[in-house]
Amino acid sequence: MPAHAASRRPALPALLLTVAAAALGGLALLPDQVVPTRAVLASSPMADADLAYERAAILGRPPIRRTTVAPVVAPKKKAVAVAAVRPVQPRAARKRVLAPAVPVAGYVCPVRGHTSFSDTWGDARSGHRHQGTDVMAAYGAPVVAVISGTVKTAYSSSGGISLYLRGTDGNEYFYAHNSRNVVSTGEHVVTGEVIAYVGTSGNAPNGAPHVHFERHPGGGAAVNPYSWLRRIC
Repeated sequence: MPAHAASRRPALPALLLTVAAAALGGLALLPDQVVPTRAVLASSPMADADLAYERAAILGRPPIRRTTVAPVVAPKKKAVAVAAVRPVQPRAARKRVLAPAVPVAGYVCPVRGHTSFSDTWGDARSGHRHQGTDVMAAYGAPVVAVISGTVKTAYSSSGGISLYLRGTDGNEYFYAHNSRNVVSTGEHVVTGEVIAYVGTSGNAPNGAPHVHFERHPGGGAAVNPYSWLRRIC
């Protein structure tokens, strides 16, 4: 073949490549067609391994313990000791509780020094009822005027050496069982002046020296002097 003829005819491989490129270009110009695809769920070996690991982890957990709530129990009340009921004493056996005595201005106790006495008004005596208060004291203790007034001395088998004091307050006071009097009838004395001494004359027991004291308001009948004496002794 002549040399110029060979230069005009293209080689075969180059020609085939040109045709293939043209065909592909034509296909590129066609509109895209969406082909619906069907989803296929498939598990891979890796996914199966993960599920097996999670299952083993769940089964390997410790069991869940149920917590039981204990019922609330109210605290027991402490037993309160009940005081024993005191038996009611008979009226005669009850001890009299007296209110504190309020002092009486202008008067003094009929016996100087330590004294003791109780409410014996109306107690039985030989042939009569007690009409005064026995002020117990040491033998020979000074007996004094409870208030200023005029004295009248006396004597009897029951009262022994005794005296009356007509006070400036209008009342009369009687002192009995004295060991001796140191004033005379008609003599004026002042409050607190010594008029006699404690003894056991008359029917007083020898072992119980005292002054039997009476109070006669307005010079009349005797009244119980116990409460009045508590206020001045």
